[in-house]
Amino acid sequence: MSGSSFNAANFLDRLTEVTKANLNNSQFGVSELAREMGMSRSNLHLRVKKLTKKSASQFINQVRLEKAMEILQKESLTISETAFDCGFQSVSYFTKCFHDYYGYPPGKVGNRAELDTIPELTSVEKLKEKKWLISAVVALLFLLMLLFVTQSSHLRPLQSLAKEDAVKNIAVLPMHFEGSDSMKLIAGGFRELLLNNLMEIENLRIRPETSVEQYRESIKPIKEIAGELNVDYIIEMKGFQKGNEPWLQVNLADAASDAYLLRESYRINIFEGSFLNLQSQIALEIIKNTQTNISTGEKEILEERLTASPAALNFYLQGLQHLVLNRQNEIFRHWNESIKEVFKAKEKFKKAIKLDSNFTAAYVQLGHIYTDKLHHFTLDKDLKYAFLDSGLVLAEKALFLYEQVPKDRNYHWALGLKGNYYYHKGDIERFKMIYEQKKKLSVIKDKAYYIGLFYDDEKYDNFYGVIDNFFNYLEKVEKNEVIRPQLYAIIYHTLIFTGFPEVAEKYMRECLTSTDDSLEFYSRLSYGSLCTGNFEECIKYGNLILERDSSFRSVYLTMRYMFYGYILLNDYISALHYARHLERWDRDRELIGFIYSMSGNKQKGLEHYSEAIVKYQEDIDSRSLAAAKYESHLLLSWTYSAMGEKKKALKYLKEVKNRSTIPLWIIVYMEDWPLFDNIRNEPEFQKLKKEFEKKYQKEHNRVARLLREKGEITFTSALN
Repeated sequence: MSGSSFNAANFLDRLTEVTKANLNNSQFGVSELAREMGMSRSNLHLRVKKLTKKSASQFINQVRLEKAMEILQKESLTISETAFDCGFQSVSYFTKCFHDYYGYPPGKVGNRAELDTIPELTSVEKLKEKKWLISAVVALLFLLMLLFVTQSSHLRPLQSLAKEDAVKNIAVLPMHFEGSDSMKLIAGGFRELLLNNLMEIENLRIRPETSVEQYRESIKPIKEIAGELNVDYIIEMKGFQKGNEPWLQVNLADAASDAYLLRESYRINIFEGSFLNLQSQIALEIIKNTQTNISTGEKEILEERLTASPAALNFYLQGLQHLVLNRQNEIFRHWNESIKEVFKAKEKFKKAIKLDSNFTAAYVQLGHIYTDKLHHFTLDKDLKYAFLDSGLVLAEKALFLYEQVPKDRNYHWALGLKGNYYYHKGDIERFKMIYEQKKKLSVIKDKAYYIGLFYDDEKYDNFYGVIDNFFNYLEKVEKNEVIRPQLYAIIYHTLIFTGFPEVAEKYMRECLTSTDDSLEFYSRLSYGSLCTGNFEECIKYGNLILERDSSFRSVYLTMRYMFYGYILLNDYISALHYARHLERWDRDRELIGFIYSMSGNKQKGLEHYSEAIVKYQEDIDSRSLAAAKYESHLLLSWTYSAMGEKKKALKYLKEVKNRSTIPLWIIVYMEDWPLFDNIRNEPEFQKLKKEFEKKYQKEHNRVARLLREKGEITFTSALN
């Protein structure tokens, strides 16, 4: 007995050791653990179940969660960073698992107890919730009665009606793959391509990755998973390797009958022509077995070969998977790993194009890497423009090739790529023209469509459009879907800019609920307070962050907000403390100069003023994006004002009225910004101030009408 006990202990120690060694590998699951232990997956499961009363996947999760607790207690990482370091790809899933295991969310651990200080709903808000609940119950009872009457009186059964329902909801579970890393890349890219194409079908609704990730190692029955995700069908995809070839097992299960409609293995032979049709073959099998109606145009697009070269498609799929890994690293702010994946993707797409010079989709993907990724990574101005020019060449090539085929969504993305070029070059008018052209294209108005418009509107400060498309997007969001924090951040800022801080905070609270990242929450509130004139609140939230986080990003952004706040409070002694910290970064030269001047160091102040003038004038001369939005003109205006050069200050301030919209923070700064003190009483300044207020009020009123229509505000609150 003692020998048996000793062996069991050694086995569990080895199991734990192997799991910990692979902790930050989100792809490490039961199959990988079994391989490391030299066992079959089934034998591992039986052994672990016998010794721990847990499944192998539950054991892995337990090790991950215990390490997460250790990190949260001893280190100053954020919730999202901790989740990623412990192998979780979804912050919301990590939060759920943590709460299930420990009985409270990760935000309650150690110094994160500040979540307790977040105000609860007011009694008025609670009353609104109660009224909403009563209304919902009444509506539900009415609906049940209506369904009963319909089922009783109609000639056909209700079940057959459901089968003929136009829209089918499908969840594609995370893929399991047993084989080499290169084969795993191909299989992962194949899955990504299949998902992208299924999303093109108007009568299909595919659950997002954030919703299905929690079932990566789940042993729940298919019917139970389908119920939790509220879908009609479940697709399981399992990859495995036979010799030097990857195979794909695709299972399609009907949630209602709990029966498989499709169970087929497909050989992914990257050297044969059949490989080129495999994705459309599987997609059409899924459409057929789910009885989904598709248009002739959709079928043509599905059957359209991306390329005539199997080898080119192989590299394209690998590139797609590298971009998936890039997005995952970006979510958790692992920037170095994220950049590495971008460069890997770039090389794969270049190889695909080298093998097939007419590979339009590869041109689009590579173009977006140049304009949306590499352009942002580099600080070298010449290199930035070189990357943009490369993106334009690729966009033009893709658009030329797409003119030969139906204008599918890839044509839409190619147009967007061209629009991004003009946006980053500061040609806002050309960007708007392409934006309007994209809107006229006949594409499915799904979540991706509205998110595209959402981002485009945000680029040229169309505040009403941002908010309208956000609500359009919300109407398409499925049950249990996690909304990306970036979307919450943009809608928060837009609502702040248009003068609706209460609605803005509501959505940041929703973001906090899904991510449990209180530092990000307080950072947004700090910025929002700065924009709305609550300068003491800005500093209060900033101090909460600095007490709990010492990472570069949090310290830099928080110090900037607090620096601005102290300037607006005319507390130049406190502002000087932050100016010295921020001085090493190439930002806010004129503000640092102002603080040195106000503290008696006129010479140092003048040096910083001169640097700021050179930078902002260069932006204007080169027609940069900052100049196109008249941000450089505003910064030059208050720089010259602080220097006492009133004529130049008013000249550049006058240019700012050319903006299509005026955000609230500009109105606040016109009133309180100390750098404007030298020109505030000038008649021209007061005239411009009224014009800015009029333009701001116009957009505020438009947004107020929209928010009333959506039930976000009442008529009385809009007046206030």
